[in-house]
Amino acid sequence: MEPALAVASPGPLLGSLYLHDSNGLDSIRVRLELGNGSVLGDSTFFAPSGDPFEATLPIDWQLPGGIPDHTIVRLVARARSYIGFVAADTFVTAVGDTLPGSS
Repeated sequence: MEPALAVASPGPLLGSLYLHDSNGLDSIRVRLELGNGSVLGDSTFFAPSGDPFEATLPIDWQLPGGIPDHTIVRLVARARSYIGFVAADTFVTAVGDTLPGSS
């Protein structure tokens, strides 16, 4: 049995991000968006303390109540290197007990 890939509303979205760039990390931007285009959160972190080439950031966002089941929730992380390259990755889940079509 696979774990449910869904979040509750209201409820937490917990996890962590690991980022690495051999040219050094200049800044990291994390956005939490809904499938309807609204933004629930937006944070920018500059020049990670400690090792400038890698960072691990905790994710602890609280979803507000009232988001309908099956609404897409998207976490987008963008990292910018010291020489200006940008890379992004996205995690997608949905509000509800289970995702449509999953068993």
